[in-house]
Amino acid sequence: MEAYFEYVDYVVDKAASLGLYVGLLPTWGDKVNKKWGRGPEIFTPGNARVYGVWLGSRYRDRPTIWILGGDRPCETPRHVAIYRALEEGLRDGDGGVHLITYHPMGGHSSSEYVNDEPWLGIRAPAMPGPPQVKKEGPHEFSPPRMGETIDWVLILEDPAKSYPEPGTVAWGPVTRRFLGVQ
Repeated sequence: MEAYFEYVDYVVDKAASLGLYVGLLPTWGDKVNKKWGRGPEIFTPGNARVYGVWLGSRYRDRPTIWILGGDRPCETPRHVAIYRALEEGLRDGDGGVHLITYHPMGGHSSSEYVNDEPWLGIRAPAMPGPPQVKKEGPHEFSPPRMGETIDWVLILEDPAKSYPEPGTVAWGPVTRRFLGVQ
């Protein structure tokens, strides 16, 4: 396991040398909610918090954005408790210096599942799977048109829900600092 994280260290450090941030998913969603995928569900609030402290400490001084969720919905109180514990562990480990967002399943927005969580620093839509393309022969590219993807709908719906603007109290000091907003 350490060899895996040494490689992650290398990638994050290389990105840092180029002035980039890396979005890190502490776990893929099927380890919390095996709606589909290989599973198994391995996290509890207790071990998620311990793992979060360990990860947060390891990447405390590196340019990362934590991405919880991993392409799964947050459907039950147990799921919420696990992600809260993971977030608390990350914050304890990194001192609260990194942004945290939630990656929902395709066609949904993080605001559907965790909008009221104080740790949510960036709302994020997830597009449905990519369109199927031929594997052989010539390909033509044309930009997506209305109705082909719903990302633009998700982005436009969030402001219509009267969510706070970036930089307000609800966004918290880490997000405001990251965005350069006082």
